[in-house]
Order: sequence, then C-alpha cells, then structure tokens
Amino acid sequence: MPPVLDALDRQGHAVVNCTAMKPDGTPCGAPAREGETTCFFHGEGEAVRAAGAKGGASRNRPVLNLRQLIAEAGALDVDGKQRLLAAVAEKVLAGQLDHASARAVTYAVQTADAVARSAELAALATKLDALEEAQHARH
Repeated sequence: MPPVLDALDRQGHAVVNCTAMKPDGTPCGAPAREGETTCFFHGEGEAVRAAGAKGGASRNRPVLNLRQLIAEAGALDVDGKQRLLAAVAEKVLAGQLDHASARAVTYAVQTADAVARSAELAALATKLDALEEAQHARH
C-alpha cells in the first residue's frame, strides 16, 4: 500500500500517514515517522518493544492514602497547607505518590485558597458598600 499524503507540516513538507491497519481493520492514519511508512507504535524498532515491555509499570506504585496524608498535615490553615504540600513533594520524590495524585492535591489546595480569597473579597466588598452608604447618608 503506498503512503498516504494527507497534509503538509508547518514547513510545507508532505505528511505521510501510517500504513498499518488497526485491530478493527481500519487504517491507523497517525503520522508516520520521518522516512518511514509506519507510526511509532506500528514500527519495528527497539523503542517500540521497550515501550510495550514497560506496559503499566509506572502504575504499580503502592497506593498512598491521601486522606491520611491530609490528616497528618493538621488544620488546613496556611501552615497546614505548607506541611501538606511539603509531604506531597516528599512522597513524590520517594516514589510513593504518583504525579497525577500530587497534581490533584496541589490543585485542591490552590482551589481552596482561591475560594477563600474570593469569600474574603466578597466580605470586604459588602463592608465597603455599607461604609459608602453610611457616608452618603451623612451628607
């Protein structure tokens, strides 16, 4: 089967699509590797075999109880949040916590901070409105 030229890359070169067939019988269609007619996953190289051999190895880390980690950080005031983020960093570096979970905890802390700041700003705006009304009432 001849290579299929479906598009041009940013430099104007023809992009060759992978000529391999997927298990369901449809063409792969992914961009082929430079100078090849197949994509990375349908190639015959050592890198493909190594990637296949690795499989889900990165998912085989022990499951860490995030609730326990949060409880150990104590109250989630500023100091508690700092303790929690430090503990998360330590667990990632020790290989005991995957990056996705670490990102989730970090995002949750950032979101909680943003919500707290938003509530503080709303309270300040309410106080400011009350002060402005009192000022206008005096004049």
